Amino acid sequence: MFPAPRRNVVTAALWFGLLPSAMAGGAEVLARLRGADFKGGANAKFGSTFHGRDDVNYVYAQATGASSSMRAAFALQSVPREPIFLYLEAMDDDPPETCKVRVALNGRALLEGPSGFVSGAWQVRRILVPPDALKAGENEVVVANCEAKGPPAATNFPAS
Repeated sequence: MFPAPRRNVVTAALWFGLLPSAMAGGAEVLARLRGADFKGGANAKFGSTFHGRDDVNYVYAQATGASSSMRAAFALQSVPREPIFLYLEAMDDDPPETCKVRVALNGRALLEGPSGFVSGAWQVRRILVPPDALKAGENEVVVANCEAKGPPAATNFPAS
């Protein structure tokens, strides 16, 4: 079991789309990763079903070691010239404070600081990917919990 300090991040789904309309199906989806596709995190300990969603993963406070981050790789034949957005579906599971997280693509932070996700409800956020963050070949996305520690049941960030 985890030490008392924990903070979990739920990462529901990650989409790399070509245009803001990618979620509506108007653009090619370059990669789709479910929370369960990520290595690390805490779904092996707590299961991959959470708040009505399957295939989720969680990241807890840094004090939990390997459960504090999760990573997944995907390959691209080429990098599109159009603007690229990462769509992240997640929730901040433990109020009252917002969990601090880091979402990085190939080592480059796309989101760093308070997650901005609501507590207790799945939410999709669109994050602009800088033009030089993607590359042809293998790419890696990492979701990490940046909280050093937290009270029990107050440091959970799930994603599906």
